[in-house]
Amino acid sequence: MKLSLKMIAERLEQKSAVLKFKDIYSTLRLEKPLFLNDETVLAADTLYIASPDDLDRITQFHNGCALVIPGSEETNIRNCPAVIVTDKTLDTLQLYDEIGEIFQTFLDWEEALKNASAPDHPGNALFDLLHASEPLFQNPVLLCNSEGPLLKIETAARQQETDDTETQKLLTALSSDRRLTTEREVFLFMQKTSSQKALIRNLFAGDAVIYHLMVIGTDRDLRETDFQFLEFLAEYAETVLRREYGIYSRDTSTLSELFGAMLSGAQWDKAVLSSELNRIRWTEEEEYAVLFCDASPSDFRTYPEILAFVHDGKTLMIANISRSPEILTELDRIFRDRGFFAGISNPFTGLSRLKRFYGQAHTAFLLCSEQKECGSLSFSDCVLTCLIDSAFREYEPEDLLSPVYLRLKDHDRQNRTEYLKTLEEYLLHNGNAVQTAAALFTHRATIIYRIRRICEIGHTDLKKPDELLHLTLSFRIDRLIKNRS
Repeated sequence: MKLSLKMIAERLEQKSAVLKFKDIYSTLRLEKPLFLNDETVLAADTLYIASPDDLDRITQFHNGCALVIPGSEETNIRNCPAVIVTDKTLDTLQLYDEIGEIFQTFLDWEEALKNASAPDHPGNALFDLLHASEPLFQNPVLLCNSEGPLLKIETAARQQETDDTETQKLLTALSSDRRLTTEREVFLFMQKTSSQKALIRNLFAGDAVIYHLMVIGTDRDLRETDFQFLEFLAEYAETVLRREYGIYSRDTSTLSELFGAMLSGAQWDKAVLSSELNRIRWTEEEEYAVLFCDASPSDFRTYPEILAFVHDGKTLMIANISRSPEILTELDRIFRDRGFFAGISNPFTGLSRLKRFYGQAHTAFLLCSEQKECGSLSFSDCVLTCLIDSAFREYEPEDLLSPVYLRLKDHDRQNRTEYLKTLEEYLLHNGNAVQTAAALFTHRATIIYRIRRICEIGHTDLKKPDELLHLTLSFRIDRLIKNRS
C-alpha cells in the first residue's frame, strides 16, 4: 500500500515531535523507506531516511521523492520538495522501524478490507469492513441511511462513553445539508450548535444517494488524511454493496427506456432487452409482477430484485419474484408504513408482455386509491370489481341486483328487519349456521329460523349455485352503488 508523506507525518507525531513538514505532491506515492547512503540523486516516488548532514550533498530530487530526517528547527529543508523533520527523540534506525510499523499498519488494514470484501467472506462483510477501519480512524465509524445508523462500529470502552444523543443531533442537523444528496466526494460537516464534526462519503445508486459512510470526531480531532482513508474505505464498501445488493454500478436507464417503449407501443429491440437483463443478472422468463404506486423510484434503489422508474407521472416497479418470493409482502409493509398506495399485477413470465400486466397494476392502483387504505391491492382482488364496473357501463347498476336480494331489501326497509345482514354472513360462512350464529352473536336456532324466513320472503331455496353467486355479487354491487352515489 502506498502512503502520502502527510499520513506518515501524522503517525510519527504520536512518537516524536514533527518540527517541519513540507510536501508539494500530497499524493499516495510512497512505499516502505530506504536509508540514504551515498546517493546524491533521489529516485522518483521513493522515501528516504537521512541525517541533516546528508542534505548538503544531494544534487537532484526526482519527482515524488521524500525524506524523513531527525533534526532541529534550524535544519535547512529549502531545496527539498517533500520532507519531514522530527526532533531527535528517534534516531535514524528508530525512525526506520517506526515508519516500517506505520506501513505495516496500513498494509494490514488493506488486507483486512480485501478479505472482508472477498466474494467468499463469511459473515457480515459491511460490519467487518467498518470494524477493521475503526482502529485506523480512532473515532466512531457509521453506515447510515436517511433514518439513522445502520451499522455503528466502536470499541467496547467507547460504547460506554459515546453520547448517542449527540450523535443523533448531528445526524438531524446534517439532514438539512444539501451536500447529503448531491456531493460525490468526502466532505466535512460541522454542527453549528456544538463542536462535533463528521466526515461524510455519500454512496450512490445511479444519481440517488442511498447510504452515508461517516466518521464522527468524538475521540480525537479529525485529520486531513482522514478524507483519503474514508475514500479508500468507501471503495471497498461499494464493492460489497455492488456484489451483494446489485447497486452502484447497475445503470438501468436503458432498461427503463425499453420498458417505456413497450408501454407506449413504440418499437423496441428484443436483443437489447436480453443483453440488458443479462447485465443485471435477470432473465426474461423469470417470474415478475408489475407495481404502480405513488412512491419515488429512489425509495427502492437498494432492492436488487426491483427495477423502478417513472412512467405517466407515477412510479412503475418491476419486481423479480423468482429472486425474492417475499418481496411483494415486504413492499406492502413499506407502502403501509409510509402511507403510499400501490397496485400489483398478477404474476407473469416474459417481460415482453409488460404492457398487459402494467394495465392490471394501474387498475389495481386506481381502486386502491379510491378505497383510501394505504398499502397495496393486487389485481386478483380487483377482478370482481372490474367485472362489475364493466357491467355498470352497459346497464343501470340497480338492474344487476338479484331479485332475491331486492325482495329481502324491500322487506327489511318496510319491517325494520335485518335479513340481508344475516344472509350476507350466511354466505360468507358457506352456509354454516353455527359459524353464522357466532359471527352475529346469536343462537344457532335463531339463524335457522331466519334462513327459513329468508327463503320464504325471497322465493328461493338457497341451493342453486348460480343464484348464490348472484346474491354474493349483489352485496358487492349494492356497496359500490352506495359508495358512488
